[in-house]
Amino acid sequence: FDKALSIIRNAISNNQLNTLPDIKAEFQTLSSYIHTEQGLYDTSLEICLNLIKEAEASNNHYALMRAYSATSHFYLRLGAIEKALEYCLKGLDIILKLKKVQYLFPKIDEIARMVHALEGSRNALEIYQYYLNLEKRISGPGDYIESVVYMNIAEIYIEEKKFKKAEGILLKAMHLITVNSYGFRKPRIHEIMGKLRLEMSDTLKAIESLSLIHI
Repeated sequence: FDKALSIIRNAISNNQLNTLPDIKAEFQTLSSYIHTEQGLYDTSLEICLNLIKEAEASNNHYALMRAYSATSHFYLRLGAIEKALEYCLKGLDIILKLKKVQYLFPKIDEIARMVHALEGSRNALEIYQYYLNLEKRISGPGDYIESVVYMNIAEIYIEEKKFKKAEGILLKAMHLITVNSYGFRKPRIHEIMGKLRLEMSDTLKAIESLSLIHI
């Protein structure tokens, strides 16, 4: 974090960065993320509010999108999920205006996870169903994001006792993880698969999946 912040400060101090407002906004957003993760909440919020103010003054929708993302992340870490969702939805509005499809799918996932925390699995599943329907109409976000979102969806299916659907989407996630060598994601998917097998009363396969978590 300290090394990253040092690089960010050096970049922001370069006057030439003022000619690249979108990139400057990325640096400021990352700075806010890092300060939030460090527990330096006052500094993080100050960065967020300044970025929102600058973006609104310059009518820079991209910078405003990034500012809302940073602010949502800030409130999420504080456990203020309703406030985090408020800024997440503001960010979604900007994404739609900019037609930035690459940001749309992750944003829907964020919204679904927050709704899950606030309202439960049924409402979250409705949002994830919209995500899956949207994938059929436009290009998805790519394997890296899809592999984790599919796991998120599988956990909701398990809560809703939709075990066959959970199994199907977990197998899709496992395929993406395997072909792309996302080894760091294997412990989680084995854990979810183990949970699913237990819910399906298949104890032997549950033990088999759970035994792979630390491999």
